[in-house]
Amino acid sequence: MQFLISGRFHVGYSLLGRWLQRRLRDHRRASARFIVVFAGLLAGLVIAQYLAWAILSPTIKAAPGGLEAQIFWYGQLGAGFLFFLTSILGFQPAIRIFGTADGLIIRRAGATHFIAYSDVERISECTPTVFYRHYALYAQTKAFVNRLEEDVLLIKTASGDVVIGLGTMDREALWAFLEARTMPVANNLAVQVA
Repeated sequence: MQFLISGRFHVGYSLLGRWLQRRLRDHRRASARFIVVFAGLLAGLVIAQYLAWAILSPTIKAAPGGLEAQIFWYGQLGAGFLFFLTSILGFQPAIRIFGTADGLIIRRAGATHFIAYSDVERISECTPTVFYRHYALYAQTKAFVNRLEEDVLLIKTASGDVVIGLGTMDREALWAFLEARTMPVANNLAVQVA
């Protein structure tokens, strides 16, 4: 069985966002730091534009086609384009989920996470609000979500929670697929205990 969560546009995966994630190694801290750095860069860009205009406006008004005017306007375009490329243009990669004989393999942009069927303790759903207010706050939660339009699948394991954001039909199919493979393990444990 195979599922796909398509990629999407996301500024947190721009060059600046990915650099912060690699540097801090914590998605939550990197997201918070991204907002601060992004706002600082944007404010710095606007202040630099006004400052440059205040200094160069008499020269530019005197010779609108002169070298100083061209440097000013091309510099403004270049700075805006550079800001767009480094801080705004970003795409969250697609997520692929594969069901194998031993467990579930989840891949996103070269990183792989494996969930053995024997490690699954419980399968349930949670709303996007509960996900953001509770599960997304914990470092042990592995989130594989690109869009949160509806409920997400919550898989509880011994090593932490795994959250998977799929559409309704795919979520139900994955839930049934996992239940079929994890329920025999739970039933065997109950028989051995009794």
